[in-house]
Amino acid sequence: MEHTPTPWIVGDDEDSDYYLVGPHDGDGVVYQSVTKLHSEANARRIVACVNALASFTTEQIEQGIDLVELVKQRDKLADDYRAQSLALQAAKSMQAGETERADKAEAQRDRLTEALDLALTVLRSVPDEYAMPDHPVWGKCRAALAAAKGE
Repeated sequence: MEHTPTPWIVGDDEDSDYYLVGPHDGDGVVYQSVTKLHSEANARRIVACVNALASFTTEQIEQGIDLVELVKQRDKLADDYRAQSLALQAAKSMQAGETERADKAEAQRDRLTEALDLALTVLRSVPDEYAMPDHPVWGKCRAALAAAKGE
């Protein structure tokens, strides 16, 4: 025999007796009255336990559920989740910082490449009598420019 579906509630009548009752329809009609008790505290306690254990089968409850251990496991999982969440946020912040640094470095490289291009253009425009094609600055400028352009 199946037990009455949850959620259960505590109902009362005019004689101050308390009933454990199962689900009701939208009009407040109770589908099933489970039992009659003379103590509201007992009725409330039984209803609270039945509703709290609704996700377990009767067999699981009969075998014994260590609720304290389940609460500890839940708390550990929640702590682990929070720690992983913080680690993920830190990783995202670091990644954002690295992306920003890379963007700045790329912009700086582009500006330096442009400046080197301009410097080489100016050096090439110097009249031959003033040009120093063997000067080491030419080689360094060409090498730096080729490296910046990935050549």
